[in-house]
Amino acid sequence: MAKKAYIKPTKPSLVVGMIVVVFMLFFGIFFMFLISSEPDSHIGIGFLSIWMLVLLLIGGSFLYNYINYDKNPSHSVAEEIQLDDSSLSASSSISFDEKLRKLDQLKKENLITAVEYENKRKEILDEKW
Repeated sequence: MAKKAYIKPTKPSLVVGMIVVVFMLFFGIFFMFLISSEPDSHIGIGFLSIWMLVLLLIGGSFLYNYINYDKNPSHSVAEEIQLDDSSLSASSSISFDEKLRKLDQLKKENLITAVEYENKRKEILDEKW
């Protein structure tokens, strides 16, 4: 059965994002005043207006997600992903023969008992491969 997981940005990355947005807004406002005194500056003013609108949307998204960080992830920009059973176990990335070799090594070093060895060996042999 597939399980759901949510991936979302960390709180520090949201804070850094908001700081960058504030600096870029100041940049846009500064150049808006600089360009507004120039003749025929309609294209520049239009570009900077769109620039600041996009930044406000991005900054608003960062702020919303920061405020709602610990609440329900389905109401934030958290990306929902489906995890299948094979991706849940870390041991699935290890090959079949490597598992058996590691198990043999543990038995040789007397880190596990003979009963534990046999149980785990049977479990490994019963896995799909």
